[in-house]
Amino acid sequence: MNPAAGDFKERLRAIALSHGYDLAGFSPLRLPEQDRNNLERFAREGYAAGMDWFVRHLDLRTDPARLFPGGESALVLGTYYRDQNMEAALAKSRRRVSRYAGGRDYHRLLRKKGKRLLEALREIDPGIDGRIVVDSAPVPEKILARMAGLGWQGKHTNLIHPEIGSYFFLSVLLLNRELPGDGPLPDLCGECRLCLDACPTGALFEEYKIDAARCISYLTIERDESVSIRSSLDTAVSAKAGEVLKYDDWVFGCDVCQEVCPYNRNRRSRDRSTREPAFLMRSEVGDFMAADDGQFERDAPVAAAASASDASPAFPEELFVGSPLGRAGAAKLRQNIAYVRRKKVKIKAKTDHLNLRPLHAWYGKSKRDLPFRRTRDVYPIWVSEVMLQQTRVAAMLPKYLEFTRRFPDLAALAAAPEAEVLAAWQGLGYYSRARNLRKGARYILEQHDGDFPSELSAALKVPGVGPYTAAAILSIALNQPTAVLDGNVKRVLDRLLGLTRAGRATDGKNSDGGENGDWAVSDAEYARQADRLIELRGRTTPGDHNQAMMELGAVICVPGRPDCAPCPLRSQCATYAEDPTGAIAAGLPPKKKKPDTVELRLDAMLIYNRKRTKLLAVREESSRFFRRLWFFPYRFSGAVYFEPAAAPGLEALLESDAIGEIRPLDRGFRHSITHHRIEGRVIRGRFSGPEKQALEILKAGATATGAASIEWRWVPLADLHATVVSSLARKIESIAAGE
Repeated sequence: MNPAAGDFKERLRAIALSHGYDLAGFSPLRLPEQDRNNLERFAREGYAAGMDWFVRHLDLRTDPARLFPGGESALVLGTYYRDQNMEAALAKSRRRVSRYAGGRDYHRLLRKKGKRLLEALREIDPGIDGRIVVDSAPVPEKILARMAGLGWQGKHTNLIHPEIGSYFFLSVLLLNRELPGDGPLPDLCGECRLCLDACPTGALFEEYKIDAARCISYLTIERDESVSIRSSLDTAVSAKAGEVLKYDDWVFGCDVCQEVCPYNRNRRSRDRSTREPAFLMRSEVGDFMAADDGQFERDAPVAAAASASDASPAFPEELFVGSPLGRAGAAKLRQNIAYVRRKKVKIKAKTDHLNLRPLHAWYGKSKRDLPFRRTRDVYPIWVSEVMLQQTRVAAMLPKYLEFTRRFPDLAALAAAPEAEVLAAWQGLGYYSRARNLRKGARYILEQHDGDFPSELSAALKVPGVGPYTAAAILSIALNQPTAVLDGNVKRVLDRLLGLTRAGRATDGKNSDGGENGDWAVSDAEYARQADRLIELRGRTTPGDHNQAMMELGAVICVPGRPDCAPCPLRSQCATYAEDPTGAIAAGLPPKKKKPDTVELRLDAMLIYNRKRTKLLAVREESSRFFRRLWFFPYRFSGAVYFEPAAAPGLEALLESDAIGEIRPLDRGFRHSITHHRIEGRVIRGRFSGPEKQALEILKAGATATGAASIEWRWVPLADLHATVVSSLARKIESIAAGE
C-alpha cells in the first residue's frame, strides 16, 4: 500500500469518527463476482418479493461505480441506534416495533450528516468530491460495508460487528479518490444457528439466505395493502403439514434474528446506547406500544393512503411525522395490529418432511427410454430440451433424431446456414427456437471454447437459454443442483404440497378475500418449493431428480384427473389425502383463463414466374406469424392488430399489367397459431413479365407503405422446401397440388 495513500485514508477516517459515526471503513466499488451473482439470484428467483425497487435497478446495484461518475472508492459509515429506553419499552409492550423505528427517520438525518462530513473532507482536500447514499440509491450497502471491514454478513444476512453487534445504520459516501480498501473481517458465526431457529416464519430458510416474502419486516412494511398477511404467509412459507408458526407481536418490522444473536446479547453491546439524540425513543412510540387494543379497532380502507394527514384519530399524528412508521401509514399499521391478535399462523404447504426415495426409485425403473437420456453430453440434452418446449415427446422425437443426425455436434450446428437449420426444424414451429439454438452454439464456441458454462448466471447469458433450459442442462448434463421448473413440475408441486389448497379458507373464500377460483400460486413460490426439494433430496443426482419430477407430471400426475394408483408419492400427497378420487386434483393448479380466440382470414398467394419454375416468397421483420421466415405473399383480414394487412408491396404487384391468371382454388384451409384461428384460401397467379421487374414493383410498393425491413425473392420449385419451411406452407402446397 502506498504510505501516502494510507496516511490520507486514516486522516479521512479520523474526521468521520469525529463527526459522530461509530464505524468507518473503506472499500473499492468493484464487487466480487460471487456477490454480484448472489444479488442477481436473489432478484431472479423471487426472494425480493414485491420490492420492485430492488430488481428495477439491479444493474446499478451490482456495479455501484456507475452511480457516481468518477467514483473510485467508498467510505462506509456505521451509526449505532440501539436505545436502552426502547429496550425497556419492548420488554413490557403489548405490540412491538423494530428498534430502529423508536426514533426519528434516519434517512434525512444521515444524509445531512454525510453532507457535513463531505464538506469537512474538502477542507483537507479541496478537490475531493462525493455522493452520500442512505437507502436512496441502488447501492449494495451491506456488501460494501463487509468489504470495508465494518463487520461480516451473518447467517441472518445482517451485518455484525464483533464489538457493537448489528444494531447500526449504514451510510455510503462514494468518493472520487482511489483509496485502499480495509478488507473484510472474518466470519465469526461459526456453528451458531440461533437466528435461523428463532425466525418465526422461516424467512431465514438457509444460512446466509433470506426470503423477503416470508419476513415479518417485509410483511408489515413493504407488503401491498391489498394482500393480506395471512395470504402472504400461507403462500410463502414452507413447513411441515399442520405446523403452527408463532408470528409474535410485531406490527412494524421485526428484530427476532438480531435479538438472539450472541453479539447483540453480550455485555459490551447489550448495555450500549446510541450517541445520536434523534435515534432515542420518542414518547409517541412508547405510548403506541403500550396502548390498549381498543384504540385501534376502527376499520380502515384497505387502500388507505399512508401519509400522516390520512392517519385515523386513533393514531396521534406525531406517531407518523418524521418517523419510520410513516412508511407503513395508518391503514397498514391497523391491519398489522388486527392480525397479530391471532398470534399464530398455521401453515399447510409442506416440503421438509417428504421422502423422495420412492420417486427416484420409480424413475430408475419406469423412465421412458429416450435417446437424450442415454448421455450426459450437453449438446443432445440441449437440443432435446429446446425441442420439448411447446412440443410433446411423440411429436419431437423423429425431428430430434433427424436434427442430431444432420447436425451431430455444436460445431456442425454453428457452421450450418440458418436456412438449413430452419429447414431441419420444419414441423416443430416457433422457429425462433432454432435460430437461438444456432446462435447459442456459436456463442459457446466463441466465448467458452465449446464448453457450456457450469454457473447459472453465465448459462443465462447464452442466447436462447432461459431459466428452464439452463437448469435442465446444468442438472442433467453437468450435475449441478439447479431445480427445473416447467408445467409438469408445477403441477406435481401444487398437488403434492397442497399449495393452492393452502391459500383457501374453509368458507369458500381465499385468505385474501377473493373467490377460490381466482387464487393462484406465483412462479416465485413454485421456484422456492422446487429449489427446496432439490436442496433437501436431490443434491447428489440433481439431473435424475429433475427428470423424475418431470416424468411424474408427464405420465402419472397429468393434467385433469391424475392416475394416482401407481404414483410413488401417493402416500405423501396432500391432495390425495384430501380426496383419493382425484376430483380435487383435476382442478389443480387452477387453469388460467385462456385468451379469447381471434378469428382471422388469410389469402396465401402462389405467384409463379413466367415459366412456372419459381414461386415468389417474402420475408420481413415486422410480421408476427412469419417473422424472419420466408413465406408466400399473403393478405390478412379480420382483427389483425399485430400484422400488416398484406405483405408490403403486394398490392402494387397485384395492380400490375403483368399479373394474370389470378384465381382462388376451390379448397380452403384451417390453421391454428396459439389462440388465433385462421381460415384461408389459396390464390394462384402468374407474373408474365421479367422476374426483375416484379421485384422492382414490390420494392417500390413496400417503400411507399413505409415498410422498414422486407425482402422478396423468386424461389426455384426445387428449393422450395428448404426455403419456405413452415408447416402452413406445406399445407398450402398440398392444396395446390390437389387442384
